[in-house]
Amino acid sequence: MSGCNGLSRVDQRRMLKLVTPEEAFRRLQQTIRITKLDFEAVSIENSCGRVLAESVVSSTNIPFINRSAVDGYAVKARDTKNVSAKKPLKLKIEGELFPASALGEFSLLPGQTVYLGCGAPVPEGSDAVIRVEETRRHGEELEVCRPLEKDKNVIFAGEDVKRGSIVLSEGHILRPQDIGLLAALRIRRVKVIRKPRVAVISIGDELTGLERDEPSKTINNYALIISAMASEFGALPKIIGIASDVLSEIVEKIEKALTIAEIVVTIGGCSVGVKDFVPDAVNTIGKPGVIAHGIKISPGKVTGLGVVKGKPIVMLPGHIVSSVAGFHLFVAPLIRLHSGSNILGTPQIRAKVSQDVKAKRGMQAFLRVHLKKIKNEFVAVPISGGSSSLSTLIKANGFTVLNEGAVVKKGDKLSVTLFNEKELLQL
Repeated sequence: MSGCNGLSRVDQRRMLKLVTPEEAFRRLQQTIRITKLDFEAVSIENSCGRVLAESVVSSTNIPFINRSAVDGYAVKARDTKNVSAKKPLKLKIEGELFPASALGEFSLLPGQTVYLGCGAPVPEGSDAVIRVEETRRHGEELEVCRPLEKDKNVIFAGEDVKRGSIVLSEGHILRPQDIGLLAALRIRRVKVIRKPRVAVISIGDELTGLERDEPSKTINNYALIISAMASEFGALPKIIGIASDVLSEIVEKIEKALTIAEIVVTIGGCSVGVKDFVPDAVNTIGKPGVIAHGIKISPGKVTGLGVVKGKPIVMLPGHIVSSVAGFHLFVAPLIRLHSGSNILGTPQIRAKVSQDVKAKRGMQAFLRVHLKKIKNEFVAVPISGGSSSLSTLIKANGFTVLNEGAVVKKGDKLSVTLFNEKELLQL
């Protein structure tokens, strides 16, 4: 039966009720339970990219003593007030101090100085350091040839980090420089939020694994893509496997996934065909079941969202571009919510579009682009192709979402989200 007159086809299992991505995610947030994940203690060597579960408070000053910022000599600033090259201050050199030297090896009296290597402790009796090149040395006698203000060339105890200060806040994503700071504070292990677990289930009789020799079937490579993307966003992915186009088998896989993960992702089997059983499976398992099915975005229209036992189930389409769009719209922000950090993700860059582009009326557009730099300016080149074209994702290094019916002219600027932060290195 034709659908042209508004009647549904006899082989169509359901009708999509399209909502905007924003409305769909709002429903999801209102329905799921976001509880703070447990923390785990990890070594600082393994903490990069992890989210702090508690603030880090410094138990010491950095540096812990006053140190010299230059190679020079310790002086009392007031003694240099009236000196010049013609009327130098003469001091007796009592010895040398280096970064490894202990504080207290010297206590200077008037008329005395010591040589200080850069980073050496500044001895008692001095309050400034004059650079080597601003002095004249004759054996054990030093001539200071210019006036020096108090505290000149001195790095003070606590100047970098003060004892008792919060140096890294709860929710902060640890970076390489943060790990260096933790080491400087002699912190060996740090409490981080446990990575949210994302279970990935592929649906389809046509699918097979790499380990099986079935040339007539399709490799389950989309699960590897979605799993890797989840990992890049800070989650701990788990590929549950392949479910055939059988309702009971899909139910079994989703129920298993709900026991081991905070977020469940299915790939395929969620459209309107006679073998698209995933929405039925979600509704079979528990309430409220499917809360949105059909998103106003292209590609990605048949994406669906469900909630069972307070946990989100994201039903991604079987076409890879649609699946990637659904991931960025729903799975990525869910990972952020569960991770306790709103800044996990990939960079956004403003770029001029290289040609006219537009979105369909009543639909947002998930536009793949190749971002490149031309004459110190970022340019976004749209990548065209079908929703099942993996090669278009290989050519693209980012995407942008156009508003419903939007018309963007050549030269207009768009916000482009990179697929991976490492893409920045290739621009």
